[in-house]
Formats: sequence, structure tokens, C-alpha cells
Amino acid sequence: MVFLTTLVADKTSRTLAGHIEQENPAGEKAMNAKKREEKFQQFLEGINVAFDFGGLLVPSRRRLNPGFEYARLQPGQSLLRALFDSVKQLRRTIRRIGAKRVFLIKLVKTPDEEAHFYHWLERKRIYKRTGLLLENVRVCDSRDEKAKLCLELHIDMMVDDRYEVFDGFHQLGDRAAHIMLVAFKPDPDERARYTHLYDRVTDVDTWGKIYSKIAAESLARRKLRGKLKQT
Repeated sequence: MVFLTTLVADKTSRTLAGHIEQENPAGEKAMNAKKREEKFQQFLEGINVAFDFGGLLVPSRRRLNPGFEYARLQPGQSLLRALFDSVKQLRRTIRRIGAKRVFLIKLVKTPDEEAHFYHWLERKRIYKRTGLLLENVRVCDSRDEKAKLCLELHIDMMVDDRYEVFDGFHQLGDRAAHIMLVAFKPDPDERARYTHLYDRVTDVDTWGKIYSKIAAESLARRKLRGKLKQT
């Protein structure tokens, strides 16, 4: 996959003239000049990142096949330690790009599950420990809805552990083509069922690599913003 860091060479690059236009629904042509400029300014302001909850902030309990172990933990890593590490890295990300640009999205099936989720965040003091904003915590009732929600929130990068989720972005076609998709320790068997996504999704196995991609993208936009101010 080609990240935006390779697309922001100048104001007439694909980022401005073509890449942004990929958000247009089918049948629409180009944005008018004012909307194009507004969109480009949003792009320059920074990167909006959405994180999955289960399997990312907390280890996943799912078992996709016999022998699939709890959470894909590193050898010797406890569940508590895994949570501590993810909270630390989420806080680091928020400090880097700003609390307004970081979102947490969870799939919930029932009102009780939703209530338990928000209660868990309060009980574990996630807001205080990371700087995450309550209004940036969202829920959805299907994996396909995650992709649509990301469009509504103007997300630039989605980090999840499920290729099934990323297929929802694929189904949206060009409307979601600008969103960078990062898979955190995806299950190999599930990944093998979505070979059409291999060129669309980047796999990572540590939070540090997630942070590096976010930092690189944020830096690229800041540099481009600086160059344009000089013109």
C-alpha cells in the first residue's frame, strides 16, 4: 500500500488533485474550488486515527480456529502487561497528534454490552491515563458500519486486528480509498481469506510500528504545510 507520505510532494500532486477526490460518491465529478481548498486544508491540519478496541487496546478473546491462543500475546507477556503497554502507546499517540484526532471504535451487539464498555473505560481510568476524549469513543453494531463511521469522522487511518473489518472499507470503493488500513497482529487464517486486500492493508506486529506510521504521516503533512506557506 502507498501511504500519503509518498503522495504529498507538492500542491498539484495526486493528494490534492486526485487522492482527495476519491472521497466523492459515484457519479459526482470534481469538488468546486472552495470545497477543494477546504478539503486540502483539513488534510494539512493533521491525521485522524481510529483504533479498534478488542484485539488492540485490550487483547482479543476470539478463537478463529482450534489452537488459536488468547490475545496473541508475546512470550511471557501477561494480560495486565499487554493492557499497560497499549494504554501507554495510546497516550503517546494522543500527545503526538492531539486528542481531537484520536478515536476509539468498538463493535457492540447489545445495549448492555455498550454500557459495560463505557463503564470499563471509566473503571480503568482510560480517559485520564491516555487523554482520550469521551466524545471520540464511538460504537457500531456491525463491522461494515465501522467503515461508514470512519467516513463520517473523516478518519485518515484505521487500525484494527480484523481483515473482515477492512473488507468493509474495500466494499465502499473509492469513497474510502484514501483511508490507510493497518492490521495489528492479524490472524493468519482470517488474513488468508482476504487475499484481495493484501495490497490495501499494511500488517504490523507492535504498537511501536503503528506509532511510527502515524508519526511519519503527521510529519509529512506538517512539512507540506510549511512548504506551502513559503509559496
